[in-house]
Formats: sequence, C-alpha cells, structure tokens
Amino acid sequence: DSVRQLLLSLVKSIEIVGEAAAQISESTRSELASIPWPRIVAMRNRLVHAYFSINLDIVWNTVQEDLPALFAKRAVCRHRHNWSGLYPLIPGMTEFNVTESELILGKGI
Repeated sequence: DSVRQLLLSLVKSIEIVGEAAAQISESTRSELASIPWPRIVAMRNRLVHAYFSINLDIVWNTVQEDLPALFAKRAVCRHRHNWSGLYPLIPGMTEFNVTESELILGKGI
C-alpha cells in the first residue's frame, strides 16, 4: 500500500534527521541556537522507541510545518557528518547530505 510506504519513509526520514541533529557539535548548536535541537532529537527518540504509540498526525504536521522551516535554515540537511562509526553495516555510507525533496520522498535512506 503506497500510503503505508510513504508513512514509513517519512518516519524513517525524521529518525535520520534526529540522529544527525544528535551528532551536531555543541559549538554548532550554539551558533544555530534558533533551531530546537532537543525537540528534534526527542522526536527521533520517540519514533525509534515508542513505535506502537506513534501519532501519525504529529508525524504529518512535522513533515508539513517543522521540516520546511528547518530546511529553510539549511542546518541539518546540509550538515555533513561521517556516519561510518554509527552505521558500519551500511557499506559506503559516509555522510548524510540530502535535499528536502529527497528526504520527503524517502530517498537517501
């Protein structure tokens, strides 16, 4: 079912953004203090650990409202990070650098 695939892709994409946010240095977080880093990481944690109680309305609202605002600041989606230590089982994955449209479409996962 295409709706289910879309929802799973969106949830996974938000998880990836949250993981990337968790890896951003304190100095970068301070420079970009207008970005709600703790909320981004908390959303990721909720999706990863509370999968039986995910509110899809909140996920959709995040995709429609929060992510575009975040991407407008070009902080997380343009942040380059070495993922080799985090995901050693994904050969060749050395960075997370996707565009907003790729994230929304579930590409780069």
